[in-house]
Amino acid sequence: MNTSGQHGDGTADTRNKPVPVPGLTGVRMVAGGHEHTIALLGDNTVRSWGANSSGQIGNGTTTAAPPRSPRSPP
Repeated sequence: MNTSGQHGDGTADTRNKPVPVPGLTGVRMVAGGHEHTIALLGDNTVRSWGANSSGQIGNGTTTAAPPRSPRSPP
């Protein structure tokens, strides 16, 4: 499933294997939630995208978001 864009490829298409996230480089770790994804980059910033109904992607809203805005981990 990819109903919330949690795969990060700009679509809601179901995928059976991982796909590249456009513009995302230097990834050290990736974690997947129910309908969101979080990536830790080599510069210790975090990018997150997908569902956000409970604020789980950390952008200060409850609006779903694409993988654009880096945030420093707590």
